[in-house]
Amino acid sequence: KHQEISNFCRTQGYDFHINPASKRPVKAVIKYLPPDHDPENIKSFLKNELKFPVERVIQLKKLRTRQLLPFFLVELQRTKKSEEIFKIKHINYLKVEVEHYRGRNIVNQFFKCNWYHHKAGECQSKARCLKCEGPHETNQCSITDKILNPKCINCGEMGHVVSFRRCRSFPKLQTAQQNRSNSSNSQRRTFNTNAKRVRENFFYSSALNPQPRQEMAPRNFINENSQSLDPPSNTFKDMAEGLAELKKLMQEFPNLFSALKELR
Repeated sequence: KHQEISNFCRTQGYDFHINPASKRPVKAVIKYLPPDHDPENIKSFLKNELKFPVERVIQLKKLRTRQLLPFFLVELQRTKKSEEIFKIKHINYLKVEVEHYRGRNIVNQFFKCNWYHHKAGECQSKARCLKCEGPHETNQCSITDKILNPKCINCGEMGHVVSFRRCRSFPKLQTAQQNRSNSSNSQRRTFNTNAKRVRENFFYSSALNPQPRQEMAPRNFINENSQSLDPPSNTFKDMAEGLAELKKLMQEFPNLFSALKELR
């Protein structure tokens, strides 16, 4: 498929940069080596001692200060042997750690065609001069003097060259702060004045309960209590009359209970 697409683009005269996954190198980063360690010694050790198909070893630098870092980028041909490089623990008798390479969050621009997101090994585009837009590389242009008011060959505006990062055709990268703001905006809820109104006989615990609320009829506590605590008025009247007769009988016959016990 890759070969067919590449041949089609070549025959049609299209600019393209397509690199198949099988030809993309395996990239690994070796950590914890001294900053003054020679990259050629690393390449020789990996290639001759461990038999890895190493293509090149590059020491990484800080983007702005160009200070050498204790990290070494290794590019290998994509084979089964290349995947074993992440198991290495020692190089030249020094303890190391090998991790997958994570590229910088920058926009690559190839100087030959002045297009973005690819390198020299992937480019199949025609050369474009950023000074005169001619079909040649910029270092081969006949214009050697500095252009005071240049024209961008990508957007057509005056006042800047194609490598100007504020050009409207220059790819814009999403920063971490922009990603967080976009995520918060997508999850932000709009305020609805009719969403939560005050409702009577509705408790705070019920509002937090995710289970659906089941309406129940209230118990009639007043009627039940009144039925159980208020006896009929006739019952009290009979009890009062009975107690009065018993009291009168005990006054007339004080020895009545003693006589009843003897009869038993």
